[in-house]
Amino acid sequence: MYDYSIAMLPITVRVDTDQKYQRYEVPGMELNFIPENDYGHKEFTVAFLGGGKDGLALSLCAEVPKAKSREVQTYNSFSDEGIRAQKESVGISGLISLARGPKSHVFNDDCFELFIRPTNSDFYYGWEINAAGSCLDYRVALKQGLLTATTSETTEPLSGIVETTIGDTVLTFDYDWQSNATWNIQVEDEFLYLELFIPWRDFGLAEAPAEHTVWQGTVNRIIPVPGTSQQALQSLLDFEGKNVIPRFHQPDLFAKFTWIKTEKPQN
Repeated sequence: MYDYSIAMLPITVRVDTDQKYQRYEVPGMELNFIPENDYGHKEFTVAFLGGGKDGLALSLCAEVPKAKSREVQTYNSFSDEGIRAQKESVGISGLISLARGPKSHVFNDDCFELFIRPTNSDFYYGWEINAAGSCLDYRVALKQGLLTATTSETTEPLSGIVETTIGDTVLTFDYDWQSNATWNIQVEDEFLYLELFIPWRDFGLAEAPAEHTVWQGTVNRIIPVPGTSQQALQSLLDFEGKNVIPRFHQPDLFAKFTWIKTEKPQN
């Protein structure tokens, strides 16, 4: 299990996340390709994860050598405006992505993911966002009996509660769970920049977790291989010395995130 220190800042982080993380020198976490699942790809991806008074925020920088620049666009899944932005967004030239709308099969596209499990939680929470801004959000029960499956349908838009088995682990996906997250995407100079903000209440919290609290999770990237069904996969999962199942939903391999207070900006 990889171990990272995650900065807890004494400010809000919903807006201008990347600028604030640079000021406080929030450390980056470089994603690694899953063994034997790079298919010749060598793109660089780094994630900056932290928190503030208002919630948790991810700032991600991904190398996209063939993509054309695009100005910042902002999305969410809880307002008419945010949902319309997902449905009407134009895909980025040079990347595989469709304006699918909420709760869709974004994992078939160029896609970026965040999975987070708070301390001792029976659930982890997922956000999967494609390059066009469409988002699939959900929570996953780690114990059988917490949720009862209501459907086996996995057509888009996804809904209901679906049980699945990955390796020896039974996971129950709650696609009816709704996040209050907001996110924005920009492409500039062959790099894609994603900022994702999640309020603490999405994790059932009224305020930020205490210092030295340990959470778990991963940041992932999916790169489709054109003309095939194959995907190059990057993540923070720890596959060292283990049999590789090329799937991200393996909570036993999640990284450890330890919250550390960062009181003053470094520059």
